[in-house]
This record gives sequence, C-alpha cells and structure tokens, in this order.
Amino acid sequence: MYTIDQIVTATQTNSTAISIACILVWLVGFLQYGSSVYLQLSEKRSAWWFWQHAWYIGHDFTFVMFFQKWFFIIDFWTFKVMWAGCLIFIGIELFTLYNVIKDDGERQEVFGRYKTGKGSISKQEAWVRGLIGYAFGIVLFYTLTVALGDPCCFFLTMSTNFIVAIFPAFLAEERGSRRGHSMWLGIFILAGTINTFCPVTNMWYNLAPCFQEPWYYVLGVIAVIGCINYFRVLASLPKKDYLTASGKKPLW
Repeated sequence: MYTIDQIVTATQTNSTAISIACILVWLVGFLQYGSSVYLQLSEKRSAWWFWQHAWYIGHDFTFVMFFQKWFFIIDFWTFKVMWAGCLIFIGIELFTLYNVIKDDGERQEVFGRYKTGKGSISKQEAWVRGLIGYAFGIVLFYTLTVALGDPCCFFLTMSTNFIVAIFPAFLAEERGSRRGHSMWLGIFILAGTINTFCPVTNMWYNLAPCFQEPWYYVLGVIAVIGCINYFRVLASLPKKDYLTASGKKPLW
C-alpha cells in the first residue's frame, strides 16, 4: 500500500502530470455517467447494476469524508476539485435512484425480484430498499478503506473503474436487450479503462510506486477484456428498433 507522505511528495514533485491525469480520470467518469443518465432517462433503464451504484456512492461519500486530508494535509488543488466532483456524483447517484423508483418497469426489474409474496413492489418499498442499499455501500466502502489501510481510498477508487469495465455486459445479457446500453457508452468505458491502467500516464502510476507493480497491469488486461466483452454482447443482441420516450432514435 502507499502512505499519505508518498502522495504529498508526488504532488509536490510531479504536480503537472498528476493534475492532468486526475482531470482526465474525472472527465471520462463524467462522460460515462452522463451517458448512463441519458440512457436511463431516454430508455428507462440504467446501464449499471444497483449494487454498482451502491458501491460508487460509497466511494463518493468516503472521498468527501476525507475533506481534511484533501484540503489541509495534502492541500493539492486538483484533489479539492475532485472532492467537489464527488459531491456532484453523489447527486447523480441519488438522481439515478429516483429515476429507478419513478419508472414502474425499472423499479420492478431492480427491486421487484427480491419482494416476497405476491404483487409488485411499491415506490415506498423501493425507496426503503434503495436507501438501505446505498447506506450499506457507504459503510462497506468506508470500512474496507480503513481495514485495508488505504489512507486516501485511491486503491478502492481504482476498483470503481475496474467494475464498470466488467459488469455492464452481464446486465445486458440478462436483459437480452441493448435497452439502457450503448456502443458509445462502451467507447467511454474503454477510454476510462485505458486511462486507468495505461503505464506511466495514469493517475495511480504517478501517485505511488505500489500502482507500478505487475498486479496492477494484470487487472488492466482483465478490465480491457471486460470492455471487449461488452462490445461483443451488445453486437450479439438485436439492434434498437424503437424510439425513445421523446420520439427520438435511441443512443447507438
């Protein structure tokens, strides 16, 4: 693992490279999330599993809770911008949950499968399940950050990019449809994956030596394979032959 002192030293000695790398990570992240939100609004399905959203909001809350580290201990402007970005991501996650619950079809897909007894799941029941799931994600992420000795949660931050490269393909396969998914989203996921694991230029490589080890690049290879699998799955599914709720062609 790494130490806060290593992060401070890196930001002082390699500030330009780290700033550029950090900004790229967050820009691609917003492209991915922007596409996901657009797909959910237009096609009434999210590209991520609910547990992914719970893990992501866990990351964002943990990052925000480390306010003192970003603003007073490390005191590096790029991390302060990233802190603000995580506040925006928290809002996006809550907005995503709201849209899941508002739409009858997606609400049943996400939460209805776990309902015991007859009948569909109500909005109130979905809110309870959704907020409990988000709370579990926050507690789990923060607890693992502490237990692993991940002082700035950068190790687990990397896990969010690994997960998004692997698991959306399985959701598309389960649905048997491209609904809520897109080749454009796949391109943004691939770009984010390459940006995360590419040697020398990625944010993690520049932050600490532990992210320059072979295990990191093995994860990168697996993640790229996951991205390729996402394209494979979408190509095997029927093309979108419907119009969105607004009467427009769906996102490719």
